[in-house]
Amino acid sequence: MPHTILSQADTDTVQDYVLTRSIMRFSRGAPPEEWKIEHQEVRLASGPQWHEPNAFLFDYTLARIVIAAERQPPRRRPDEATFVDHFLDAVRASAAKSARHLWAARQAERMTAPDSTTVALVSLLLTPPETEHRAALIHRLPPPYRP
Repeated sequence: MPHTILSQADTDTVQDYVLTRSIMRFSRGAPPEEWKIEHQEVRLASGPQWHEPNAFLFDYTLARIVIAAERQPPRRRPDEATFVDHFLDAVRASAAKSARHLWAARQAERMTAPDSTTVALVSLLLTPPETEHRAALIHRLPPPYRP
């Protein structure tokens, strides 16, 4: 099933799939290894759709969860902090074109570490939320990416 969903060009379906699985992981405080496996599975199931647009949609969806969960960034390298802060601001403002531009520019800069954006966003999700905070998470999600 994920192969069919993720190989489509439908951004809503891809985001729904990633959102559902990511919220489940976030809500139960999944360890970094589990996030890495999920990332690899989505990448493989996406096939040629991974580079355009699924890698971006994966990170955009993680950013939506970070925003809804009101996560505060841990100490980060200045270059990573700048990207994450600007990317989160664009997602929070539903500035789809700006978010896409920031993400694409970061990918071009990080050819040797193409998953650095995902790693930076997942690092914000590693601390499990408080129980009462989990229930309201869905209501605080920024809207999905709309090209």
